[in-house]
Amino acid sequence: MLPVVSAGHPLAARAAKLARADLAEFVQLVLTDGVADGWSRGVLGDRIWQFADVHTRQIFLLGGFGWCNAPRHLVESEIVEGSLVRLNIKEQPGFTLPLHLVHLQDAPPRRAARFLIEQMRLQFPKPS
Repeated sequence: MLPVVSAGHPLAARAAKLARADLAEFVQLVLTDGVADGWSRGVLGDRIWQFADVHTRQIFLLGGFGWCNAPRHLVESEIVEGSLVRLNIKEQPGFTLPLHLVHLQDAPPRRAARFLIEQMRLQFPKPS
């Protein structure tokens, strides 16, 4: 997960490392699933807008409405092309979220599920 903001957002112009206090005046765009009540991994401020899906949040992010922690694979191309800027945050420059695959013991993954699992292992290798 990378902290990012639209290139036109005021935070994008700040070159120095940002502290939580620097972010307090700006809206953080937070993805929520409605189930994880109280879960706050990556939430750094009090001014948050919550989104139920990543694509709507991406539209607001690119529109300059706030900043967010976003999955690297969803923002890498926009960072390279310059429409998004990676923020340099002292307390949290980025973080990872573990990905778990779960299945019933008495129902091991069948062919399609095994294919999906292998593709996920290739796409998301374990950090070294």
